[in-house]
Amino acid sequence: MKNYYFLLLIPFFFLTNAKAAYLTKFAIQSQYLSNANSLNVNTNGTTPFAVNITIARDMKIYGYENIDWILTVVFQKSGEPDLVLSTPKVINGSDFSGGFMDFTTNATLPAGKSGGKIILKYSYIFYNTTGVPISNVRSIGESNSSYNASITPTPPPSSGFNLQNARLFMANPSGYNMRKADYVTGGQRNFAEQVWGNIQGMTSLNDYLYVVQADNLHKVDKDGNFILLGELGIWKGTEGIASSTNGYLYIVQNSRIHKVNPTTGEFSIIGNPEWANTDAIVAYNGYLFLAENGYLYKVNENTGTYIQLNDADWKGTEGMASGADGWIYIVQNGYLHKVDAETGTIQLLGGRDWPNTNNKGVAFFDNSVYILQNYSLHRVNKNTGTFTALGNREYSNSCHLTVL
Repeated sequence: MKNYYFLLLIPFFFLTNAKAAYLTKFAIQSQYLSNANSLNVNTNGTTPFAVNITIARDMKIYGYENIDWILTVVFQKSGEPDLVLSTPKVINGSDFSGGFMDFTTNATLPAGKSGGKIILKYSYIFYNTTGVPISNVRSIGESNSSYNASITPTPPPSSGFNLQNARLFMANPSGYNMRKADYVTGGQRNFAEQVWGNIQGMTSLNDYLYVVQADNLHKVDKDGNFILLGELGIWKGTEGIASSTNGYLYIVQNSRIHKVNPTTGEFSIIGNPEWANTDAIVAYNGYLFLAENGYLYKVNENTGTYIQLNDADWKGTEGMASGADGWIYIVQNGYLHKVDAETGTIQLLGGRDWPNTNNKGVAFFDNSVYILQNYSLHRVNKNTGTFTALGNREYSNSCHLTVL
């Protein structure tokens, strides 16, 4: 009889002592990672980052189960005590919407800390089946997933790189970083922290880069230091960004053209919401030039009124640049076109030399056109279309070519 009694106690224990809720997601946001499993650690100071967390809970006989959790992001390294990286987050039932709760918490790895791992630790109270705490003693758990806290060394510059000539800037999505290139030799070097995956657009204005990434607008200096501008998370679906000599940025997003203050990030919308499927945008002499849905438009940068610049078919536009010479340079379907900004007249430069041009990999500088294509950076004569490949074949996937 004692054996049967013991067997009955086991299910009774689990029926009356239920762990409240369970962790279903712990993920450092991708822009803070150097690869899928590693936080990119700043070698020169603290490393701030953000974490997405999801908690789920079950339905009990009294309704959704009661919750009493405390969560903290922690750095662990062998031989050292756990280091708390975030403010403890207290969670209870009122924080939930139904059976799930999604939220983001911020954390900071102190300077000089690396070589360990980052996890989420949590404590919780057990409840019985009627929603009453079993005791006030908290149980401890931790996430199954973790992230390495690693320092990724910056590779040395490539052959021929001269910092004084580093006027061309681009995104390097495969390395989560950015590059600056010597416009004379094509030598390049990576710069900035490796937090720049999935860049949505990039331009330059007044000695700064302006980068749309992870749905945020960043102001970035030549060394890669940056600040966030304006309201966070509002630039999802950005299709293009340009800067004008009037001192404003222009962002095409959600079918609208936004005129953005480069200091505050505040914006106004010009014109009507009719700019879906924009392939490229540049600014020149008081106007914006947009390749959109196979047409090329000239848009007043203050009012949003526009005209169709010519009758050519611009489907397949891969990149566009405005020169200080009154021409717009467009790579489309493998060809480089030169378009008069006033009349829309088109000149074809060279032959079909530019298939598979890198995404928005066209810029104008020093009276020449620069194009990223076929692993290389090319300098193109703006009148004849003849070109020279600069440096080594080391520009695979580089994109959003910008002059600074």
